[in-house]
Amino acid sequence: MTRVTLPSIAYIATQVHFSLTSSPVFLHMDTVTDSERFYNSVLEVFEDLDEKQEIDDLVVWWNR
Repeated sequence: MTRVTLPSIAYIATQVHFSLTSSPVFLHMDTVTDSERFYNSVLEVFEDLDEKQEIDDLVVWWNR
């Protein structure tokens, strides 16, 4: 991987979110973390036009 993508950042955020929970097993959808919903929510934030500058800055930071 030579550059991050918004979905890869969302996946990283999902993994961090999972690691901070008490759930013993990572599943795409469970009652504790609902990782699939969390991932999709992060992607929705990335699509928010009001957040475009911050998202662009985030991608630049990750690609340093």
